Amino acid sequence: LEKRDAALREESGATRVVAEATFRGRDVRRTTAYDVVDGHCEPHISYSFGTQIAVVDVDIETGAVQVAKLIAATNAGTPVNPRLCFGQVAGGVHMGVGYALMEEFIQQKGQIRTQRFSEYQIPTVADMPRELESILTEVPEPNGPYGATGLGETPTLPTAPAILNAIHDATGAWITELPATPERVWRALHGRLAEPAAPARGPCP
Repeated sequence: LEKRDAALREESGATRVVAEATFRGRDVRRTTAYDVVDGHCEPHISYSFGTQIAVVDVDIETGAVQVAKLIAATNAGTPVNPRLCFGQVAGGVHMGVGYALMEEFIQQKGQIRTQRFSEYQIPTVADMPRELESILTEVPEPNGPYGATGLGETPTLPTAPAILNAIHDATGAWITELPATPERVWRALHGRLAEPAAPARGPCP
């Protein structure tokens, strides 16, 4: 260390080369550039995967949706701190509930109409699933520290599809636009109820 410290104080070309190597380091990234010939590349160091299943209660009179239970299965490599992982999953689900049921950025003619929290709704603890189960699939990531990989926003992504699928499973109505506000759920549900009944299949008795 003393030799390196002394070298950095010198004013020679060799010193500048040493300093440049020290600061830049050696590129050990496992990512690769896009190959224009075959279209292959390795754009990320590691990947995270997750899936979720939801159970919801739907008020057919108002269209309000409450998530009764949600099961989140997430791959985080080797979980270094399982309790912290659960907190990360819960936070991701919390964000996903907002995207699925209430958060909506509205602008009209270039003007933002949802400028305040009174207009832009965000979920509270009361909107969280009444029961939340987190399953961590332990698949060690060779490129991650201690076999771990990212668990940042992965739990956020499957929440909205899981909730919309649960609404369809409970009511038979598809919601094709986020968020699934009570008004949209009510219109989808009552539009389906207003459809004529499908003819019976099979031979007449």
